[in-house]
Amino acid sequence: MSAAVLYAGGVGERSQASGGGPARRTALRRARVVALVVALGLVALELGLYHLGGYGRNPATTTDGELGYRTLPRQRVRTNDGTLVVINDDGYRDRAWRRGDPDESVTGGGRRGLRVAVLGDSVSYGWRVDVEATWPRRLEDHLRHRLRSPDVVVMNFAQPGYVFEQYARVWERDVRAFEPDVVLLAVNGHSAQPMQSFAEPRDFPLRAFVLKTATYDYLRRGVFGERDFLQVDRLDEAFERGRETRAAMRGDPYAPAFDASWAAARARCDALAADASARGARVFVVCVPQLGDVLGEPAEWCAERWSAWAAEGGDYAVLDALPVFREALAPTLDALAAAKIDPRVLWSRRADPAVVARFRGDPANPYLYRDPEHLNPSGHERLGAWAAARLIDAGVALGAPGDREPEKAGPAATPPGLPPSGDR
Repeated sequence: MSAAVLYAGGVGERSQASGGGPARRTALRRARVVALVVALGLVALELGLYHLGGYGRNPATTTDGELGYRTLPRQRVRTNDGTLVVINDDGYRDRAWRRGDPDESVTGGGRRGLRVAVLGDSVSYGWRVDVEATWPRRLEDHLRHRLRSPDVVVMNFAQPGYVFEQYARVWERDVRAFEPDVVLLAVNGHSAQPMQSFAEPRDFPLRAFVLKTATYDYLRRGVFGERDFLQVDRLDEAFERGRETRAAMRGDPYAPAFDASWAAARARCDALAADASARGARVFVVCVPQLGDVLGEPAEWCAERWSAWAAEGGDYAVLDALPVFREALAPTLDALAAAKIDPRVLWSRRADPAVVARFRGDPANPYLYRDPEHLNPSGHERLGAWAAARLIDAGVALGAPGDREPEKAGPAATPPGLPPSGDR
């Protein structure tokens, strides 16, 4: 056999071995076509669920063995109501924060100045409100104005649905490292509820990417009934027990049956305040009322409990915003009474559109229509301005040599950048 024949045979064998023959090549082509079709189908499904179904429009969360759940970092989402929500590298709805020199500003550029940390739930997070209109950001502007200095930073560590137990854990895990000068704990009647407990999340490739998709959001909400099926096996007994208690406490959070939950919240607050005070920070419990509290439903108000505990030696002061909100809402309630309209009808999730249209844009109204557990921009502005005045009254200042004297609390020129009043 000639060398040419041997060479040709060798090439043929190598080609057959590498290509696998016509059948294999056909199978590979079909597999590629199927993979492409599946990929295009998933992309179409994702776009359809996002743009037409409204899924994937809230920042994605992940279960967390320590905090119960937390918001995934580095997100930029436009919600269904049009609110832009940007989550920073630490998983909070705020600007990027820098760690490093304690004498420098956490936002970069400039000296440290006054550093305020806010821990809270969806009210302080700014549910359905632009970030610049949230009360922590308004507080920052008012403090800068009253202290006559740009060196004031208010850091917002609030997370939707968090309760006091989670505040304390966020303090220990994230807030404490930033060495704040002032710590504000925003509470209401729901803050003493037990937290949602989960095990550590399952890990899998591209986990963070998958959790942020509209497809996952649809499967979680529409198919599995809010169960995070890709993330974790729930601690069923503890979870169900906690869920039952949370549901019952929403009806009457101050019932004697829940005294143990309030005692646990008090103990956590005492420990947090003692730790913060030992580090040179001042702690304030800020009691933020919801509409039901303004209307006297229920008859008790959480500030009464927190004030009594503070008087018994708690290392914190209590700022009660209920009188401010009652005063603000009085003209609206008077107008409703004159029109013989039950206030609950105006703010009900099934409110009469004609009634809502009549009062929409009312600058005295601090609450979102159809969602009176949350503040509108007017409510956030009122709370931020009031909190700034109370902190100044309490002696909060920059504290650095050479700083000018702060203004006295009371009537003051309006700082720039106020959000629009009224409601969405």
